[in-house]
Amino acid sequence: MARHQAVLAAGLGVPFAASSLVQLPLVARTLPQGRVLGVITYDAASLGPEAFLAVGADPATPVVGLPANGAFHGLIEGGQPYDHDAMAAEILAAAHGLIARHPDVGAIVLECTNMPRFSVDLSQALGLPVFDILTLGHWLFSATSPRRFVGQGKG
Repeated sequence: MARHQAVLAAGLGVPFAASSLVQLPLVARTLPQGRVLGVITYDAASLGPEAFLAVGADPATPVVGLPANGAFHGLIEGGQPYDHDAMAAEILAAAHGLIARHPDVGAIVLECTNMPRFSVDLSQALGLPVFDILTLGHWLFSATSPRRFVGQGKG
């Protein structure tokens, strides 16, 4: 969906985010010098440089996908039963592999909308911030539905 960000945002007339990847440029700017973002996706082969360019991110962003014969693919494509522990292990293994290949990763973005359930576990295991479609949704919601703070005057 990242490839369609510009067209969709232009046509809707309200803030819109087609993919958790739209967070990449913002999060990249928050990282300490020498640190980069890493992306975990369902299928790395289908996430090419054009998706990163479409959201204003570095096309050389390190990416890792989940194994084609794993629990995620088995559930989504093969109709296998949901196996939380296997899926959690699979995402954690992917993250460790990504960090082994790119030790400068300072934060993770989960591209797939089926992955936020594992964000807390990943963050705790890796000691890194993890961003997903829900962090993006909270950010957009907070801007479109601002809070009034107790004691805040109207003047």
